[in-house]
Amino acid sequence: MPVPAGVESGAGYRYGPGFDHPELTGTFGCREWAFQLYDDGRPYIDVTSYVPQKADVAPKAFIRDFLGFARFGDSKPVIGQQNGIWYCLLECPGRDQPGRILDIAAWAKEHGWHVPTPPTRAPTFPDPPAVPGTYLN
Repeated sequence: MPVPAGVESGAGYRYGPGFDHPELTGTFGCREWAFQLYDDGRPYIDVTSYVPQKADVAPKAFIRDFLGFARFGDSKPVIGQQNGIWYCLLECPGRDQPGRILDIAAWAKEHGWHVPTPPTRAPTFPDPPAVPGTYLN
């Protein structure tokens, strides 16, 4: 079976160097989830997709569909930003119910945590460029 057109350059491949960031695709996936879940220095999992914009414009931020996983005993809040509004989605601290976070800075300070910031690159964990003649799984 031949390699699909464009794969050699990474065009259209989610983590490839030629990945185009259409607004509804997002840049948060299983690699970003796993990294945050297993990092003991991160108090929560931020599932926000930050779509890069021009240098003088803040990144667009939204929550897209995601699939999370955890080990028995894992318990981290899952938060995300949608159109400038922060939400706690799962495992909210202090037994709070999932819902809107009115002030993310106050919320983070209340729990002794840092305020979420966009990653320095999106997606955070891109694949290396594809080698012609190989298949990408």
